[in-house]
Amino acid sequence: MIEIYGKQKWYHVWHIAEQISNTNRIYIHIALPATFQARRLEWTDLDLDYRVHLDSSIELLDQADFEHNMQHLRYPPEVIEQAWAACREVEVGLAHGTFPFDYDQQVELYHRLKAQLYAG
Repeated sequence: MIEIYGKQKWYHVWHIAEQISNTNRIYIHIALPATFQARRLEWTDLDLDYRVHLDSSIELLDQADFEHNMQHLRYPPEVIEQAWAACREVEVGLAHGTFPFDYDQQVELYHRLKAQLYAG
């Protein structure tokens, strides 16, 4: 799997390069931007997720969980606005196949890195 975390993006993209479950090509978490501190990656999931199935169909997941936590955890309006803006950005990126939503290029990178790792 190739995992892409943005320090300024409100989503994280996972490209599943080796199919074991045969469920997803891409899984995307809507989340607060990632931070890297003390050699540790940290991020806060906002429940909304996207699954790109093997047939390339796209499914928004966990919207009810997000809406429940929005009320229960009292997300600030800015967080709610940024989460929905991230959803729109994800949908546009998936429609155009631009980085970091470029599945075929990321899988190719995965296989090149794996080959280098095992060759050296």
